[in-house]
Formats: sequence, C-alpha cells, structure tokens
Amino acid sequence: MIFEKGEYIVCNNVGICLVEDVTPKDMDGVMQEKLYYILQPLDSVDSRIYSAVDNEKMAMRRVISNEEVENLLDEMKEIEILSVDNEKRREEIYKETLHKCECIGWAQLIKTIYCRKKEKASQGKKITTTDSKYLKKAEDYLYHELAISLNLEPIDIKERVLGEIGIEEA
Repeated sequence: MIFEKGEYIVCNNVGICLVEDVTPKDMDGVMQEKLYYILQPLDSVDSRIYSAVDNEKMAMRRVISNEEVENLLDEMKEIEILSVDNEKRREEIYKETLHKCECIGWAQLIKTIYCRKKEKASQGKKITTTDSKYLKKAEDYLYHELAISLNLEPIDIKERVLGEIGIEEA
C-alpha cells in the first residue's frame, strides 16, 4: 500500500504523520532506486522521518474514515478494560496495545487507565508514572487521529471520547 503525498497516516512508534513526499532518497549525491516516505510527525513539526516504502518493521496505515470514527464512538461504552493479572507485566501489556496501532486498543488503554485513576483516587493515591506515560500516548494518538478524520480539534474529541466511554474527568 503506497501512501500519497499530503495524506495523514498512522505509524506504530510515532503516531500521526503527514506524508510530505514519496521519493527516491539521495545518499551521498546518488539517488537510490528504492522509494522512501518523508514523514512529518504531527507532534514534532520540526522532525522528519525517512522510511522505506517497503519497510515492514514500521507498521503504517491510513487514518480511519469519518464512518469508522462514528462506528468506534458508538462502540466505546462496550470496550473492555485491559486485563492485567501480573503488575510486573503492566507496562509490557500497555506497550503491546499501544504499538498495535489500532484505535480500539488506544481507547481500551484510555479506559483502563482512567478506571485505575478513579480507583486510586478513591484510596487517596495517584496513578503510576507508567500509567501516566501510556495514558498520554494513547490519548495523543487516538484524539489526533479522530480529530483529523472529523476535522476537529483534539480537545473536542477528548471530551466526546471520555463521554462515550462513560468517564468523567476530574
């Protein structure tokens, strides 16, 4: 699947990126036959990522459509929280879920961590640094992707997603 210049895509370790160009890469003045994406991460406008079009190590996909966004939002209340039997595996499970590069997984992470946040608050505690780190990443990825699809701001999406999930932010 080749992405077009100007298209927004999702990359598993980066989040949302704009495809600035699809071109052979200039290596020491010699143009390579292989095509590369020049990607601009949405959250780092001064950065550029060069990735071979046929790079299988970096999962890339198109941003979901408006219809897919609406279907996802309709399903939010039904999303199950992640089951973590062993606290030592929590970060590994979060990382795996985040890197699958799926909106449903990001929503699952958000719901899981907000539920933990509520539980910890009732005990007078805060969530862990690991929870905070993965909550921020999942929210950034999900809200930006949905915002692009619906032509809205991420903050507007956050309110809607949390409402659909059934979470009141403190």
